[in-house]
Order: sequence, then C-alpha cells, then structure tokens
Amino acid sequence: MRCDDLIAVLFPHFSVVLVELTVRRLYCENADCLRRTFVEQVEGLTVRYGRRTPASRRILEAVAVALAGRAGSRFAVVLGSVVSRTALLRRVMALPDPHWPEPGVLGVDDFATRRGQHYGTVIIDCATGRPLDLLPGRDAKALASWLRKDPGVEIICGDRGGSYADGARTGAPQAVQIADRFHIWQDLGTAVKTSVRRHNACLRPSTRPDSTASTSAADPASTAKAMSPIEARIRERHTAVHALFDQGHGIREIARELHIGGNTDRRTARAEAPEQLLAGRRQPRPGQLDPYKWMMRQPDRLRDEDRQQLAQVLARGPEPDATSRLVRGFAEILTIRSGQHLKGWITAVRAENVPGLHRFATGLEKDWDAVTQGLTSHWNSGPVEGHVNHIKMIKRQMFGRAKLPLLRKRVLVSASANR
Repeated sequence: MRCDDLIAVLFPHFSVVLVELTVRRLYCENADCLRRTFVEQVEGLTVRYGRRTPASRRILEAVAVALAGRAGSRFAVVLGSVVSRTALLRRVMALPDPHWPEPGVLGVDDFATRRGQHYGTVIIDCATGRPLDLLPGRDAKALASWLRKDPGVEIICGDRGGSYADGARTGAPQAVQIADRFHIWQDLGTAVKTSVRRHNACLRPSTRPDSTASTSAADPASTAKAMSPIEARIRERHTAVHALFDQGHGIREIARELHIGGNTDRRTARAEAPEQLLAGRRQPRPGQLDPYKWMMRQPDRLRDEDRQQLAQVLARGPEPDATSRLVRGFAEILTIRSGQHLKGWITAVRAENVPGLHRFATGLEKDWDAVTQGLTSHWNSGPVEGHVNHIKMIKRQMFGRAKLPLLRKRVLVSASANR
C-alpha cells in the first residue's frame, strides 16, 4: 500500500495533496571536470544526495527525539513516511549537541543506567534548568575532568555525595559547594529513625487506653506478652552472651556454647542493650515508627488524633521528647534558611542523650561549609531531581536500548527542542 493510500484510509476526512517537482539536470562540457552532471536544487525543498525534503527530515528528527526508534517508526507511518527504527536512531545521533552559554551554577546528581550495577552522572545549569551533559560513572575523576573544561563555574549544588564533593574540589576549587536541603532533611530522617528504634519498648502502645508508660514498664508480663518471638529470642541471646562475656569467656567459646555464628556473637557482645540489635530489624506493619513519621511532619498538618497520640508518645520518656524538640528546631533553620544558627543547634544536640542525632551532627560538621551554604542560600539541586525523573522516563521508553551515548543525545536534544 502506498503512503498516500494509507493516509487516505487512516484519515478519510483529509484530502491528500501530491506535489510533483521537476528539476533540470545540467551537463558539464569540460572533459577534465570530475563532475559530469549537476542537478538543479530548489532552496528549502531539495538537497544534494537527499531522499527527503528538509521539512520532512526535521519532522522525522523531532519524532525520533520524542519517541526514539520503534515507537517513532510506527508514528512516522501516520505522518506519511516509512522509515526504520535504526534510521531514526541514526538521525538522533547525527544531531549536533546544543550549545549553551557557560553556566555559573551547576547541579550534579547520579542516575542509574542499570539499577544497582551501572550509574551515570547528570550535570545541569541550575539557573536555566537545562541539562549540560551526561557522564559515565559517578566517580570524582569524571566530574573533575568535566569541570576543568569550564573554569567559570561559581556554585555547585549536590546531595553531599563524597565522590562529587571530591570531584568538585579537584576540578573547580574556586566554586562554592552547596549541600541540598532536601538531602540534609532526608539524612536527619534517617538519624531520627535510628533514635526512635532504640526506644521501641517505651514507644509500644499500652494494652489499656488508660494505662501509662510507667505501668507498662512496671509490668514485665505484659511487656513480654506484647513482644514478638524474634524480639524475645534476641533479648534472651543478648542476656546469655553478656553473662558469659562477663565471666571471661572469649567470642569463639561463647559462639560454640550458644550455637550461634561468630558475627552474630560479636554484634551481640558489642551492643550494650538489646534495643541496639532491634534497631536494624524491619518492623512489622503497622509500624512502630509511626511516632517518627509524626515527628518529621509539620505540626499544623497533623490530625487531632495524631497530635494527641504523638503527645502521649513524647510523654513516655525524655529522649523521644528531646528528639522531637531538636527536629522542630532544625526544621525552622531549614525552612527560613538561617544557617547561622546551626552551631547553636548542634550544641543543643550534644547536650541530649540522642546518639542518632549525635552522628548526624558529626556528619554536618565534616561537611560544614557546604551544609551552611545549603541552609543559607536559595540554590538547591531540586531541578536535577526533575531531570533524573526525565532520564528514567526516556530509559523506560527505550526498552533496554538506553545505552549512554543514545540516552545522552536524547536528553540534551529534547531539552533543546523544548526551549
């Protein structure tokens, strides 16, 4: 079936117009000339050695950028063109990279070409939101090499990844690094989760509505009844290991005596309390970490019943209450971008018995300049996350053919076409 016949079938209400163009062929009478014949060209309609008009070629290029090979080939038939998927992919790869002005503020993040195995790095201009390049791998060397080619970079926004921080320091030592506020808040959430899991016993709801935390703590039978079999076994093992350890027995001897593995024996011996061993376990649903979720949410967005339950949880011990107060203080610093108050917040953390937040504060101090800039400046790596989602969409659309060169070309050219 001819293309015009196919269009007539698909779109019966549209009339098909067929334009026939006749051009002149010119002959050279010079016998020494390598070109014997010349064909007359019509500007905007024909090109030398071209089988398609420039307008048709631009349409197919746009289709290839938007839909890639197989889907683009199917859609091209609707437009009256029969083209293979590999021809469309070749057209995409033949397109030149877009040329953007030198950026002053960069955003850097990683993305997965094959989750858990292969990763890449996306670099964007945070001021305009345009993607600048996709690099293989996510190590410091690749980023540093790219930054050396552009000495005008002033600010680099990232997610506090160690390799990107090293690459930025090596490739652009003059640039100011900014830690993204969302990732800082995410790290705080992980620290709060660790702190909350250390107090599963006091956070567990009471068996009677009118019971208090002191009643539950004073009733070992009710606590043991509410305890899962795995938790009870971990507590019994912790007691047995520490009893033998206090008697002077070695790690291997205890492992043989209790018929447990050496690594399990070492972890149990290092843990001062059973809660430290329970902190890493996946909690059953509904989770016992609901108080942690309440702590991380804005108070005005809590429902009345959630607010009352959170108040009951915080009243059960000083450490959950201190964790909640510190989270609220950090949230205020992050929201109003008052990074100058971070030192006072860390001092308040050190004064409380919250080991999870102590480790979080130590991490902030190691990356102090980037964190304070992130809690003060309006720049962040939010636009980079949007491009990572765009990369995921393109990768899924290409059904496993998203090798980095083709993926890079489509990301860069599609951003150019949208501008």
